Amino acid sequence: MPHLALPAATRRAPATDRGPAETRLFIAPYADENVSDIKVLFGVHGRVRYADEQASDRCVDGYLWERWEGTQTGAQLWSEHHPGRQRHVMRQPPRCGGCSGEADVNERGMLWVLNADASTEQLTFPRDIITATPPMCVPDARQALRFCRVLREGFITLRVRVAEPIAAASEAIFRAGACG
Repeated sequence: MPHLALPAATRRAPATDRGPAETRLFIAPYADENVSDIKVLFGVHGRVRYADEQASDRCVDGYLWERWEGTQTGAQLWSEHHPGRQRHVMRQPPRCGGCSGEADVNERGMLWVLNADASTEQLTFPRDIITATPPMCVPDARQALRFCRVLREGFITLRVRVAEPIAAASEAIFRAGACG
């Protein structure tokens, strides 16, 4: 069976988001957490899997989650998501990405704070939005706007009445024959 040996994870020098040491964002990885250096295999039909795959390695739609290792030490990378903690807060009902407590909900819906750029100005609402970013409670949304460099470059706040998971996948997608 063909296999792909991934090199040890290398992380670019973190563009850390500065905040007080006691300010934490539940879904943000720490500088000392990295993608695991594990053996990845291709099944008979080209399906990617881990050599020691466990049921918890896949989402309900069958996508393979990245495995991470390391310790929750070092600076937090507020502009990124740790896949295990992201998965935890995106279960139904979605929870706050800042504290993993209840997301803020009022008569207009659940609070979401998403990064935005010039193309966001062209959007009209209501509309479907697909995001890997979890909702927030008000205190954590305020913190995120202060300390997350991506949100400081542009953001949009939304109140969402209906949020449903549609799929879950890692940012890295592999397919058989894609290796050089």
